[in-house]
Amino acid sequence: ATLPAKRALPLVVLAAVGPLTEADVEHAEVCGAALIGYDVVLTPKVKAAALNAGVRVSCSAIIYTLLDEAKEILRAALPAMRVAETTGRAEVLDTFVITAGPSLVGKGAGKRPVVGGMRVLDGSMRSNAHVRVMRGGEAVHEAAVLSLRHFKEDVSQVSKGSECGVILEGGWEGWHSGDEVLSIVYKTVETSLE
Repeated sequence: ATLPAKRALPLVVLAAVGPLTEADVEHAEVCGAALIGYDVVLTPKVKAAALNAGVRVSCSAIIYTLLDEAKEILRAALPAMRVAETTGRAEVLDTFVITAGPSLVGKGAGKRPVVGGMRVLDGSMRSNAHVRVMRGGEAVHEAAVLSLRHFKEDVSQVSKGSECGVILEGGWEGWHSGDEVLSIVYKTVETSLE
């Protein structure tokens, strides 16, 4: 059995025989390492020192258990990945300027924001999403949704076939009739070693 080495390589700071000691815990703390003991007993004193120092310790007489633990330590050290999921697609039909009420101004909108009026073609537009504005097949802007409205009502989602108005964070005013608008939700997923 081996550790996968496609995304992360283990760095062995110290390898020795015998039981784990408080000195091993101190060394691991300074190096930001974990302790892995094969077929050794973890004494209560060393366990307490590791707990106080925030050092992860794994001991087992089964080598495959330790390999799995080492894989988990490596995986946990990898940064999470941000993945974009497109939840809907709309087409801008028109733009218009509104006078923002106190609640919209409180969210960060200007006093006279430009609204992208659009029809949802696929999926749904969501108020908790980002939108990517496409023009001629190229992305021209991306921002979080500040306000999503169906008629004059704030909504969390507008589905296929319905029309809605969108105001973006940052007060973007560059909507053009015919722009394609993608509703995108970003998710954080754990990175695998494979």
